[in-house]
Amino acid sequence: MTVFNIFSILDTIKNLIANSGFLTEPEVIDLINASDSDRKYTELILDTSTVVIGGDPSWYLNESTGMSVSEGGAYWDGYVYNITEEGNYQVNINIRSSSITDELQCYIDVLNGEPLETKYILDSRNSTVTLPKTAVGKKIRFGVFSPIGDKTLIGCTNSDRLLIDFETFNLGPISNSSSMTIQGDWSGGAQTYFQNDSTDDESIVSTRSLAPGSQSWFTGNTGLYGNPSQGSPYTPKLPSEISAVDESAFNIGLRGQTYKARFWFYSPISNDGDNSILKVYNGSYDGTDRTGFNLNIKKTPGTMSVTSFTWDGVAFNEITLENNLSYDQWHHVEIVIVYDINGNPSGDVFTYQFDGGSIQNLQSWPNTWRVSNGFTPVYGTRLAFATTSSVSGFYIDSIDYVIEVPSIHINTCVQIYKI
Repeated sequence: MTVFNIFSILDTIKNLIANSGFLTEPEVIDLINASDSDRKYTELILDTSTVVIGGDPSWYLNESTGMSVSEGGAYWDGYVYNITEEGNYQVNINIRSSSITDELQCYIDVLNGEPLETKYILDSRNSTVTLPKTAVGKKIRFGVFSPIGDKTLIGCTNSDRLLIDFETFNLGPISNSSSMTIQGDWSGGAQTYFQNDSTDDESIVSTRSLAPGSQSWFTGNTGLYGNPSQGSPYTPKLPSEISAVDESAFNIGLRGQTYKARFWFYSPISNDGDNSILKVYNGSYDGTDRTGFNLNIKKTPGTMSVTSFTWDGVAFNEITLENNLSYDQWHHVEIVIVYDINGNPSGDVFTYQFDGGSIQNLQSWPNTWRVSNGFTPVYGTRLAFATTSSVSGFYIDSIDYVIEVPSIHINTCVQIYKI
């Protein structure tokens, strides 16, 4: 099985590599156990059970250079080579990537049985390390890794993701402009606080939550700001949106990407049929408008219903997605957006799925409406919420949204020969 280790980049690792060129097993363990939430060091260890797509990872014998392998594939290449002859061996690794070449590095492990004995970190894409004579009779393995936190390799933890379960929030309102406090990097979009936060009663509560947590967000019985535009509750931006140099660069970078959002909602039976509506969209990059997907969750008699709007070039059409969601029960919705590779909103694909049921495909209106009316499309990764002024609010928990990491094509070439 391919093994994943995630540990922090520390000044220690740089010093160790600079001084010795490799990490000992205790040093590796220390790094694995370290905790640093700002920068992660991600390593993919390759072994004999690594599945190679698009290539044959067979070794061949070359009389002049010894054992070598050169393969490419959609994922990774790797093998474990058992050194059987006495002598010193030289290892050359070259790796190439279609998108993040400069951010990849190589490593060589010398294994005494299964435990790692020494680790050689090669600091460039074309590096050589000489294995000592003591490596004879032991195994070596090789691989590549990304040492920087903002580039995630295929199969590794996705760094362009946020999960909000409200467990670290303080009880009370998320936004409190009177005390100049706001929790969890939320905002009112382009403004610091939620609009009219002194007159709503949105609050983090401990009276109801999705197990195993103990807290959730209650949107308030007096209604949030009515439209998910500037002043509405906005979740934080994803890292890719924060790091974009400007809105144009973010919009271009979003092309061809897959965005997923998921959250849970709840309403007690005591609010049956009061017609309160929770509106959920993406908030725009500049925080002044709604965009992306659109949902309207309504407390209809007997059950809750969910609708979405489309734009046909002339009029808006309201389409029912669900009409049988029970009160007194947590429900979850997953939204997936696949953005058109050429930036054409009519080519964006939107799907909705409730409680793991059927997947429904329905075009969303904000950007097709903008194009139809001569306006520039806008995009964003945040979730923006609004409610009507009806009498009851909604409980929301476990908001999870992500831009999926695309596959990275990587080629590796390794040569091992006796010197």
